Formats: sequence, structure tokens, C-alpha cells
Amino acid sequence: MRRSSTLPAIAATVAAVSLLLGGCGSTEPEPGGDPASSSPSAEPGTSGYEVATVEESVPEEWVREPGPRPEVSADLIARMGSLGVDLWHFQRDVQPESDVWVSPVSVYQALSLLAPGVGPEAVEEMLAAMGVDSGETAANTGDVADWITASRRSGYQMALYNAAFTAQQYGGFAPGYLEAIEPIRDELGGFDRLDPAGTADLINGRVEEHTRGMIEEIVSPGDISADLVFILLNTTYFKGDWVYPFDPILTGPGSFTLLDGAQVEAEAMGQYMPLAVTTGEGFTTAVLPYQGGAKAVIVLADEGRFEEVADAITTEDLASYAAAEAGEAEYWVSLPTFTSDSGIQDLIPALQSIGVEQVFTTTPGWPMYNNADRHAIEFVNHRVVVAVNELG
Repeated sequence: MRRSSTLPAIAATVAAVSLLLGGCGSTEPEPGGDPASSSPSAEPGTSGYEVATVEESVPEEWVREPGPRPEVSADLIARMGSLGVDLWHFQRDVQPESDVWVSPVSVYQALSLLAPGVGPEAVEEMLAAMGVDSGETAANTGDVADWITASRRSGYQMALYNAAFTAQQYGGFAPGYLEAIEPIRDELGGFDRLDPAGTADLINGRVEEHTRGMIEEIVSPGDISADLVFILLNTTYFKGDWVYPFDPILTGPGSFTLLDGAQVEAEAMGQYMPLAVTTGEGFTTAVLPYQGGAKAVIVLADEGRFEEVADAITTEDLASYAAAEAGEAEYWVSLPTFTSDSGIQDLIPALQSIGVEQVFTTTPGWPMYNNADRHAIEFVNHRVVVAVNELG
């Protein structure tokens, strides 16, 4: 968020996000254990999943069919929001000079893919961070996925893609794990960890396809190590049209104030519109509605109070601002047109800060593979791209 010399600071109108988890494995026994008790889950090349390839277009079978739109509880939305706000606050602290974007839906989906595959102590940490009880994860996440898929019938577009890949040289996922992720998994495949460039191309190709070209890269060949055994991937896509679109004729050069007080020139769109506006201690909020019922909540800090306001933001606050209703009064709204890219963010420290720690330490017996091997998450890559223009 940045302070503008006019009204709003940011709005997420067209957003594509991607979150990637990669896990490594080893056959090293626990201290004091029997070296003979650990063994690979399968002989090389017998994973049961063919190495996936990037197609020219997304196959129909990858597209989740829109069924009845389920009810997603406000409590579940609040849990996802709380997770996202916690991670956003941490990322702001470690990237104070950068635009920081976090997608709660994407993180929640990826963790839901991971949770059934880790050990009991690790899963308790994850469920606590997600705010759910054991057994709720897949059902809740499936409801969210179905709700988002059904949104294609509304005035805005949302799309989810969840995938689980296993190293062809290692072994197949355990049947129990596959059953647990079935409600949310869109693709199951293999990758060749001995071909880092090819594997990176595979994953990045999936990301580019499912974010409609907005994100082209989430992983590099350097991330594909010789002991990588699985990759879990989520992409989330949103595109919304403003209820009150801006007239492009009124878009022109405007002044934008940065946090250090410097002013830069930016293309700014402006228009009068009905607006839900609230004021608080040191800030003003505005709600810009999308067709179909989604909303962009903009928080504009008073001059000199950005850090104070940003540090205090909670999920409850955002929900309260979003619930405000527009009156008959119209306001002049000025927004810069922009595209912002968070770049590839490492979310491991942020997840550790909210208590998710054990999955990053090698431990044996993960249900994902149902063997005695030791596994750990090696990387968690997250990237968000947001674009704002006159239409949405």
C-alpha cells in the first residue's frame, strides 16, 4: 500500500497468484535407528505416474466442472483472511521497501494439499495456523474450490488449479494421501528430477497457463535438487469488472506520493461514483464494488501515519470496512493504473513465524508416501501479480 495524493492507494482488480511447495526426501535413519529400516518407496522409474508435459492448451479434464455453488461459512473466510494478514504483516517487515502481496486463498489451498501428507505433529501445527480441526481441511478447501469455480456464472471470473507431482525416480504417492486430496486435486503427475530445466519448464508452463499468462515463472532449475521427491502447486486467478468503470477519456498524468514523501508522475483514472466510505484514527477507507458482488477495499493512511495504520490492520477490520454500504453521495475517486508484481517470495520464514515449523525439518514416516524415509519441505515459493485499469 502506498499513499496517494488523491484518494485510493491500491486495489486488486485482476490478480493471479501462484504458490509452490517442494519436498525433499532421504533414506537416512533416525539417530540410533537401524540403517536397514529405511528404504526408498520404489525402485527408480516405478512411480506409476508418467512425467507430465506442457500442452499447447489446458486439457478439458483439468478444468473443474462448475456444480452447485456451496455455502462457504463466514468463519472459514475469516480464517483464511487471518492467515493471509499474518503472513502479509511478516512479509512487510522483511521487505519494507517492496510492494507486498499475499493471497490467503492460494496459501490455504497449498497447505490443504500438504496437510494430509505430513506427520501428526506437523499437521497439528499446520491446522492451527489454518484455524481448522483435523478432518475439516479437505472438505472446507473443497467447498472453497467449488465456490470459486461456480463464480464463473457470476459477474467476475475466478479459477483455481491444484496439482501434485512426484519424482518419477522416487515412487508413487500413497493411496490414502491421494484419497485425502481428491476433493481439491486437479492434476496428478510425475517429474524428472534429473532434468532440472525440463521440470522447471513443466511447472512454469502450468503456472503460465492457469494464470492466463500473467505469471510466467515460479520456480528455477536451481530449485530442482537431486533429492526432490514431490512438488505441490496452486494457482488462483481473479478478474473483476468495476460496477462503475472509469472513463478512459478522463485518464491522464497525475501525481502519486510515495512513502518517503517524493512525488512521481503516474497515469491516473478518475471519476465520480457512489462510494462506501469510512473514516478511522489516521485513515480513510473506500469500497469499490465489482460486478457479481466482489469488492476491493482500499485503505488510505493519513500523511505520516502509513506504518501505524498498516501495522494495526486485522482481518476483522477489513471485513468491517467491506460491509459498509454506499449512500447517495458521490465522491471523486482517483486511482493510478498500474501492474504490480511481488516477485517470487520465500514464505518459509513467514510460515515459521505463525508456528508452522516441523515440516521444514526432516522427519520420517510421512503418510504422503507411507514409508520410513525422512522428508521435509525444501522451498515455498509465492508470487502475486496485480493489474488495475479503467475496466477492472
